Amino acid sequence: MSDSILKLIPTSPLFIPNSISQINANEYLKSIYISNEIKIATTDNIEFIDCGENFEEVICPYCKQSLDMEWWSETMSALYESHFNEASFELPCCSQTSQIFDLLYKENCGFSKFVIEVLNPDIDLTPVQLSELERIISCKLKVIKAYYWFDRRLLWKAKRQF
Repeated sequence: MSDSILKLIPTSPLFIPNSISQINANEYLKSIYISNEIKIATTDNIEFIDCGENFEEVICPYCKQSLDMEWWSETMSALYESHFNEASFELPCCSQTSQIFDLLYKENCGFSKFVIEVLNPDIDLTPVQLSELERIISCKLKVIKAYYWFDRRLLWKAKRQF
């Protein structure tokens, strides 16, 4: 079994729309994704919003070099301790100072305190629909297409061992 999740986050990691905007966004998305589960969540801290199995690489925004995944993982772990509030660091490829939010992720990933998720969408948002949702939320949105693979047989097998 697998799931695809359309994730929409503000381009500014700290932005959280007001509750009326969140309700209106949910209603708007329900008119597009009639039979899909829609989840809207806010958190106290900035979170990494991943793309699941679609994750390919992290790229330097300055020199466009692919970053070493071990370095990225260690940097993410260190920055996670401060809830990404102290997000500046020196890049190993070109010695430029950057923030974790500015790295380029292939496929899209991001950081946010607010996320909208549509479970297993059967269509993509059109540019017009995305623009309308941005108007409702009052901010630009980043689109993240996440894919998660899960084998039910492994869960069943694990349950049998206990």
